[in-house]
Amino acid sequence: MTPGQTSLFEDSVKEEENSTDPNVSTEPAVEEYVVRRRKKKRGGRQANLDALPQVDKVYELKGKKRFCDACGEELKIIGKHLAHRKIKCKPMEFYCENFYVQVVKSERSKCYFWAASSAKEFNQHNIAYFFYAASRGDEVIPRIIGPDYRGCLMCDGHSAYQQERLPNGTLEACLIHIARKFKEIVKIGKGAKILQHSKAAEAATKLGEIFHTEHDLSYTTREEKAAKRRLRLKPLLDEFYRFIGEIKHPIGKLRVAINYALNQKERVYQIFEHGELPLDNNHDEQLIRPTTIGRKNYLFAKTEAGAEANATWYTFIQTAKLNQLKVREYLEHLLSSFTWTESPVWEAYLPWDPEIQRKFGTQ
Repeated sequence: MTPGQTSLFEDSVKEEENSTDPNVSTEPAVEEYVVRRRKKKRGGRQANLDALPQVDKVYELKGKKRFCDACGEELKIIGKHLAHRKIKCKPMEFYCENFYVQVVKSERSKCYFWAASSAKEFNQHNIAYFFYAASRGDEVIPRIIGPDYRGCLMCDGHSAYQQERLPNGTLEACLIHIARKFKEIVKIGKGAKILQHSKAAEAATKLGEIFHTEHDLSYTTREEKAAKRRLRLKPLLDEFYRFIGEIKHPIGKLRVAINYALNQKERVYQIFEHGELPLDNNHDEQLIRPTTIGRKNYLFAKTEAGAEANATWYTFIQTAKLNQLKVREYLEHLLSSFTWTESPVWEAYLPWDPEIQRKFGTQ
């Protein structure tokens, strides 16, 4: 055996010596493994379906579904929409069946409710009326109250309210709408002294004095109310228009507010001739509030016939409320009283009828 070499016997003896050494650990080595879960790829099901032979099945519109509920014209087919997909099996082969439904185009995508109501004072009956129309144009106004209407109409500055459409009527402007434009300017600068003491804030304050003075008036007839308005309110309104007329070179929202007030001036001054006119149309806006809240829940009417039905029922319900009726009991009475075989006496079912008031009144 040459120097520097060891025998197999010496190697085995050294291994045994090492195995009995108390400083040497005899525990087996533990290997650590990191398990990474793979994220499931999106679109796998779609890819599997696309890989199969395709069979398209189109459900066609038939019968009444091919015609518009409102005008009766045949609808135009503009395409098809994939409704769902289903895997089916035939001998030795799978295939994917695609289910489509035809998509039709409606001529009217946005329509409107119009609302009108009797004034709170000096009226014969308390009435709320809702009208469905596909437009916000001035042609709708005569359809609601008639082209020969000779009374007064409180309205905002919407361009549809044209004197030409109601040549015999009197249009009056809402002071709240005028004041709101000045208040919005002050609201923008809430906390900023420069806006709280601005021309807009002063204009809003002057209009507020008119409302406070109106609240303190006492009268018994419309003529007496108009006379007291001329005595106490007219100087305040004159001062408001003098003030905004002297503002030099207004810009931005202030200019918009001033121009709006000046454009409505002639209509605003009608309150001094017609005592039955209110200063604002808040009464009517409160009546339409349920429609604006409700549409957030049901979003829209499916058909024009459904929108017309909504307007009819809003008219019944809001008019019943104005006449202090128990709405649910009153509507149940109406629905149970009418049949196709009888001609009802309509006047006996009106909300202000004495018998209706006796049965369903809340007071």
